[in-house]
Amino acid sequence: MTSPTYIGADVAKAEVVVATATAVLGTFTNDRGGHRALVDRLRGMTLAAVVIESTGCYHRELAIALSAAGLPVAIVQPGCVRHYAKGMGQLAKSDAIDARMIARFGAEREPRLWTMPQAETAHLRALVDRRDQVVEMRTSEQNRLEACADPFIARDLRRSIARLEKAVCALDATIAAHIAAHEPLKRVSEALQTEAGVGAQTAAVLLAHLPELGHINRQRVAALVGFAPYVHESGQRKGTVGIVGGRRRLRRALYMAAISAARWNHWIAPLYRRLRERGKPAKVALVACGRKLVIRLNTIAARTHANTQPA
Repeated sequence: MTSPTYIGADVAKAEVVVATATAVLGTFTNDRGGHRALVDRLRGMTLAAVVIESTGCYHRELAIALSAAGLPVAIVQPGCVRHYAKGMGQLAKSDAIDARMIARFGAEREPRLWTMPQAETAHLRALVDRRDQVVEMRTSEQNRLEACADPFIARDLRRSIARLEKAVCALDATIAAHIAAHEPLKRVSEALQTEAGVGAQTAAVLLAHLPELGHINRQRVAALVGFAPYVHESGQRKGTVGIVGGRRRLRRALYMAAISAARWNHWIAPLYRRLRERGKPAKVALVACGRKLVIRLNTIAARTHANTQPA
């Protein structure tokens, strides 16, 4: 019996190089036509997973096309694959080499399969990401205004800031309406906001960027947010415990929520006070509060999902 094969896909803007651990299967254009051709090429194979590096916008449509065709997909971090390649002594780098190395990484690490998000969750993420972009543009214009000495340019900047503020308000209303129009999103959002420190925007970011919320354990959710502690020890050396990795947008949202929770949340505030009294720096205490907060939110989301399951 043939064992399932891991396929590595090295994704670039224009093309995708696909390979097993030992041989290149072909190069396909990174568009709908190329995706269809790749599906046809892989359809007759016994696959464990098509392993794709996370490359921003370039890998998303490929992952969706493969998943929609019923092919198993796993998405991995490029840094993990690169460190694996160096550990294997593979210092040379090309698209073909990378595709084979991705396949070898998949076969050895057996990454968890990716689940295509629901359409309403995908659209919510697009809305949340667009709001972030507009807020960033508004901040840039405000910074330019502070440094501007020309009256004409200053007036133009103020008009631009006002326009961007209206755009943020419009996106806030659109996000709220989208969540309200989809009952599963609405229930979880309302449940999350019962926790002091979590507002509508934080709940929206969690729903958009952490669809796993309520479906994974506490260790996994802390790691995905980037609040999981990791030790650094070697021999007699006892390094500091620190955080690393995780989804940057989630970490930023939960850190801001932790600042509020450290003052007003009856579960989180005592923890913050104890850590500060023990001499911990404020940021260290806030990270610990953020970790406890996201674990609580994971439990709240799990209960919400359980209570809405059909009998």
